[in-house]
Amino acid sequence: MDKPTLVDQRLNSIAPVDGVEWKEVAAALTSSIFAYSLEINGAASMGAGALEAPTTKLRDYPVLDVRKLKAKERTKLVTLAQAVWDKEGPIDWASDFWQPEKKLRDLDEWILKTAGTDVTADQMYDDIRATCRARIVVAEDKRKKTKKQQSDSIGSVADSIVYAVEPKLKTKNFPDDFASGAKFDLPLVFERGSLKEITIGHLLDSYEIEVRAKGGVTVYAATHPAPVAEAIIRALLVGRSIFSVSTDRKAMDTAVTEFIKWVSQAEKDIQTAITESAFGTGYEDALKREIYLRLGMHPLTGAAHLPALITL
Repeated sequence: MDKPTLVDQRLNSIAPVDGVEWKEVAAALTSSIFAYSLEINGAASMGAGALEAPTTKLRDYPVLDVRKLKAKERTKLVTLAQAVWDKEGPIDWASDFWQPEKKLRDLDEWILKTAGTDVTADQMYDDIRATCRARIVVAEDKRKKTKKQQSDSIGSVADSIVYAVEPKLKTKNFPDDFASGAKFDLPLVFERGSLKEITIGHLLDSYEIEVRAKGGVTVYAATHPAPVAEAIIRALLVGRSIFSVSTDRKAMDTAVTEFIKWVSQAEKDIQTAITESAFGTGYEDALKREIYLRLGMHPLTGAAHLPALITL
């Protein structure tokens, strides 16, 4: 390589044997015949349709034997390959625009003719394309099946965790059970399943809140003392549709404070269950989403501070 090049974690280096120039080897490896050899002899065991050519087996792959070419033929081989290197880029045989360009075709047709085979370049191209597509299609099918299996498994684990924590969460309603003696004088009714987002505007010691349904329709907009507004928001986050809050600032401040303490413990139990599950760290977020979805709770329910925009 003439300049720094980014490569994968594995790089096979091929060196010419005595009596063969590196450009002659490079020319043979540039031809589609070598790509064909890799396709029919390589293994798709790495997953995702990636083709593996193990170093220990690479020596056994059939390629053009440059040593059997005459001096003029070697020169011709390098000249044809040089034209490919100068004018054309590698082919993505799996893409919709995979047809080899003229310089590569010239190289391939010359090698096939020199080898004395009846196989045409077009036949070889079609075979490479079909083989490449086949391993990618098979890998994609496996990926879809694996993804569904993972989704089913995540759902099962989420169900078991919900089964353990849900009874405790159902023992209390917010804000009713967190403000003993308060007068709940502001009744509210929402169609919880149709809500899309909540926006919060901070105005000194008050919050300007707006609740929007799907389609951007505002279903509730008001300015309340911060604790009252927060009580409305957290009731929606915990999944309630019909509830009442108190317009008493102090009562709702107490209710919100006590609720956060209570629900935070439940969230710790959920996180402990997630950590102790059989899933790796890469699936924790997906599992957590499924748990909250099944509980009908928003992940921000017990957050110490609420953001200005909450997507429901």
